[in-house]
Amino acid sequence: MLGVLTRTRRPRSRARGFSIIEVVIAIALVALLLVMGLPSLGLFLDNQKIRAAVENMYSGLQQARVEAAKLNTPVEFVMFDEAIDLTDFTFINAVVPKAGGLNWAVRVPKPAAPGTYDLIVARPGTESSGSATTSAVAVAGGAPIITFNGFGGTNGLAGTATFQFTRANPVNPDLLCKAAGGAIRCLNITVTTGGQIKVCDPDPSIPAGDTRHC
Repeated sequence: MLGVLTRTRRPRSRARGFSIIEVVIAIALVALLLVMGLPSLGLFLDNQKIRAAVENMYSGLQQARVEAAKLNTPVEFVMFDEAIDLTDFTFINAVVPKAGGLNWAVRVPKPAAPGTYDLIVARPGTESSGSATTSAVAVAGGAPIITFNGFGGTNGLAGTATFQFTRANPVNPDLLCKAAGGAIRCLNITVTTGGQIKVCDPDPSIPAGDTRHC
């Protein structure tokens, strides 16, 4: 008589989930890591905003110099506080040049119509700040207008113009520049009478032979 074959079933293993205690511990650890990392993240973002503002203005100065050489005519890099109106380029005729102004533009004077200009490019100072109304970066010094000539030099610049980029309205000592005992990597842009444009670091701890030294 043939035996009856029986199939042995293995007991199913139940998938084990996380207990409430494990979830709470994991959340607490993530929260602790976030709190520990927030100061470093904030410092990184502030330094990046300064770097972006510097690169933005540096490109504008370089463009003004290139346009002056290409057109063989004076081209101005101008700073101002008035709003930029890209629907009506004649706004550039009414701006009041201001050293450290919020916005900047590159413009070409019209010899046939003194006091009027052709606009090449304009940029708001808030462009890299994550806000449409305020800038996280303050610019001081420099000159209200840098005029480049067809030879690549400058017109009317008495000496080297230095634009200083810092954290706007620092609310604690850490937001000061390194030179002032803070943690922010502030930067400068210098423009010489010969038209040379350079980005440098004003931190006095940087040795004179370093290319970053101001």
